[in-house]
Amino acid sequence: LFLYDWMLLLPVELDVVWSEKLQPLNVLYIIQRYMPFVDTIGLLFAGKDDCSCLSCAHVSEVSSPRTGMYITGIALTEVVLAMRTQALWGKDIRLTVGLTIFFVGCWVPNFYIVHRWIDSETYMPSPLPWTGCVILGGKPILFLGWVILMVYKAGQLMYVLDMVSVIHLIPVILTLMLIPGFAYCVLFFSLSMMALFKFSSLSSYSPLRKLVCLDHCSVPRW
Repeated sequence: LFLYDWMLLLPVELDVVWSEKLQPLNVLYIIQRYMPFVDTIGLLFAGKDDCSCLSCAHVSEVSSPRTGMYITGIALTEVVLAMRTQALWGKDIRLTVGLTIFFVGCWVPNFYIVHRWIDSETYMPSPLPWTGCVILGGKPILFLGWVILMVYKAGQLMYVLDMVSVIHLIPVILTLMLIPGFAYCVLFFSLSMMALFKFSSLSSYSPLRKLVCLDHCSVPRW
């Protein structure tokens, strides 16, 4: 999907970004554009080389910088979008100050939440030999990062648009955003439940197998 999207936009990117002089906005665009190729591939292959308990115990140490790159890429993308909004509004100083304060207020807690979640992660060898290590658990706080991102996007929209226009657009927003979003959540929840029941039906992923693996992994091997 990354390659397909990259190939579609490459002609425009070469004409608009690479052919111009390097400026801060160009550099930010290039970083956030190509960072997913690095961090996503790294996250996919983290913890798949060895399935031992010792290697799974150190997966969080390996995935921490890669996950940091992932969320940094999202933040840089939001910076590029905010700078585009600022340019469309004629670089209004009030908009610049407001978006900057709002960005820092939302993204600093987001980085902290992701950091705490990564530190609390634990892994175990997967019962399926081709999947490497699987996550066993962690602090249930990662959803707060997505909540903050939703607040940031909604607040950015409310800050930029005129309130009267927003009131008139409420039926359109409900139709075009909330209803498809609700349908997506229902579909995603259904697929997740199907996957959960599928894995729970595997004998190798039974609670007894999980407890035995945890007991085995709790003993350090030298």
